[in-house]
Amino acid sequence: MTETDLSLYAVGTLTDEEAREAVAWRYDGEYAVYNFPSWDECAARGWSITDAVKRENAYFSVRYAGEFLGFFHIMDRAGHVELGVGMKPELCGQGRGRMLMALALAKILETRGCTTVKLAVRTFNTRAVRCYERAGFRLEGVKRHAFFANGAFCDVGIMRILRE
Repeated sequence: MTETDLSLYAVGTLTDEEAREAVAWRYDGEYAVYNFPSWDECAARGWSITDAVKRENAYFSVRYAGEFLGFFHIMDRAGHVELGVGMKPELCGQGRGRMLMALALAKILETRGCTTVKLAVRTFNTRAVRCYERAGFRLEGVKRHAFFANGAFCDVGIMRILRE
């Protein structure tokens, strides 16, 4: 069994159980900026991950051999699609993002027919930047001091891919 065996991957709409699990994930160190507030706080803020209707056709889970390993969020924008991704913290840095990105891009093409995809990444997150570059994304620009967390500002890179 190899992690590149597509038959072992499943993509589906992110369920309530999976969404709750993803919101509860906790990242360590500088990656703690990716931690969600509590489920109740996310719901009070109206975040779409907590709303089953809003998740439909926008949030997708990725499972490998039945194990929930991550999700992606597709947001329709004028002239492109914006992509957000999340992976179970203990699986980060193991190369599994490559398949998650391939599955996300395939789902975007299948459901949106869109070939221009953008995403935002905090520039300190070099493992994510490398993953996105391997998927074909290229840096389009950097927003300086775009995000404030843990007492400091960080830059956000805007990356783009154009699929033929």
